[in-house]
Amino acid sequence: MNKRKISSIGLIFTLLCFNLVSCGGTNDEPTPVAPLKVFATSVAGTGNLSSWTDAGGNTGIAAGDAVCQARATAAGLSGTYKAWLSDNTTDAYCHIQGYDGHTVSDNCGQITLPTAAGPWIRTDGNPFADTIDKLINNNQVFTPVRYDENGALIANLFYTGTDIDGTYGGLNCNNWTDGTVGASAGYGSTQGASSGWTDDGGISCSGAIRLLCFQTGTGGPLPSITAPASSKKVFVTSTTHNGNLGGLSGADAICVSRATTAGIANAANFKAWLSTSSPAVNAIDHLTSNGPWHRLDGVKVADNKAALIASGSTALFTAISQTETGAYISTQYYNVWTGTDDHGVGLVNNCSNWTDDTSGSQGQAGKATISDGNWTNWTSWSCNNLYALYCFED
Repeated sequence: MNKRKISSIGLIFTLLCFNLVSCGGTNDEPTPVAPLKVFATSVAGTGNLSSWTDAGGNTGIAAGDAVCQARATAAGLSGTYKAWLSDNTTDAYCHIQGYDGHTVSDNCGQITLPTAAGPWIRTDGNPFADTIDKLINNNQVFTPVRYDENGALIANLFYTGTDIDGTYGGLNCNNWTDGTVGASAGYGSTQGASSGWTDDGGISCSGAIRLLCFQTGTGGPLPSITAPASSKKVFVTSTTHNGNLGGLSGADAICVSRATTAGIANAANFKAWLSTSSPAVNAIDHLTSNGPWHRLDGVKVADNKAALIASGSTALFTAISQTETGAYISTQYYNVWTGTDDHGVGLVNNCSNWTDDTSGSQGQAGKATISDGNWTNWTSWSCNNLYALYCFED
């Protein structure tokens, strides 16, 4: 073969390599698409959103969007951000997807209900939720939104006006134009999972609280959620019981039964998070192992016993809001018998050591949709109520 033919072949090969971007080990894979981001604002204000510094002359939900976008831009976050807010004409579910209207009555004004939004990670990189349909229909929250746009850890509430199903909850500071004491709004919590992130209660519109901001659009997949092989499981029971649990041993038997029925490995070693006064047993001492504990979805709850009773507002990494069946709690208030304070120590209200189911006796309960100290020490209730149990693998 002569030199002219060799040169021609070489030129053709070079052109093919240039066009196909595949020769010599060049990477032709597309750049992975990142998940979207969600954060609670570092700034706070009243329910009259037009009064916020970043409102930009807007009112109502538009003012909330302006605040979210301004905060994201200031923090160097790319993309479009909208506030998780509902008013009389638009549900938050529709709003963060760029639509007006309601989910139940008109599919956000679309032929079918839009479900493409998400998934989202917090600004610290940990996953918040998958696509919006799983967030709303399955109540699937991996970790609470407790970080602001700058990646700083915060603890507070945020305005939402939105129920657990993503729809208008009935209280919205008169469409986010009223910052007076007499007006009210629904709020979510930076410590909330399942319902607690959007529907944790009501508050006066005169209070200075935050906004919850979602990046809009469709993002890439969430980072993998895998519990280490050495981790132990923890769940809240799908079944509820009055205060007569058959004592501490009876409560443990319930945990074993629920784990066995669900086919969870090592089911015989599950124990209830419960304290008694006679005999004197603190819940933290009832557990002999030192974790770590993860939910069934692989999300960490606590690295060790010390993390279960950490002081402050972020006791748990996430709420124990998943049952032994794998389902997530779907109600605003899912109470759990504990008889235990946020230090893991027994309280006097324990339904007569968990043998009393009468209305005249009291038992301390925690709240399964919250990850701060209220997870174990929320309030006291009559022992004739039907509440769940926390079950820890020991």
